[in-house]
Amino acid sequence: MKRVVVSTVLFLLAQAVLSQAPVQNITLSLLTQKNAKPWNAQVRGKLVCGGQTVATLKCCSGDQKRDQWAVGSTHYRDMQMAQTLPHVALTGCTLELGMSAPSGSRWTVSPTATVVYGNGKQAHRTFDFVTLVSNGSLVVKSFGLDLTP
Repeated sequence: MKRVVVSTVLFLLAQAVLSQAPVQNITLSLLTQKNAKPWNAQVRGKLVCGGQTVATLKCCSGDQKRDQWAVGSTHYRDMQMAQTLPHVALTGCTLELGMSAPSGSRWTVSPTATVVYGNGKQAHRTFDFVTLVSNGSLVVKSFGLDLTP
């Protein structure tokens, strides 16, 4: 009987630890609509929680064929995490998505943030389409982000 109780307690403790698993990965999926992303447009992403930048993305302007994203295409990019994020860190956050491109470039995109936790659970948030219009410098749109599995 003691073994059963001890085993049950250990199992419950392990479940409690796993349910609070840290963030393993943050991925942005970017669905392009209406205006294709020009190949020479730099995509920028930043996840800010509690005033601290916790993950960033800078990509996608080095290859004239792969980096021109056609209307209707979806592209996935992993964000670089500044540090290990605890399970509870992704509330009250802001996702900033931007584009730096030659003046007049337009890109209509719907971003989805996917967070994968160390216990295998995932949380997703898809945002409405926005159109980024470059004026020759970085243009950014901000989205409120609360994710819990």
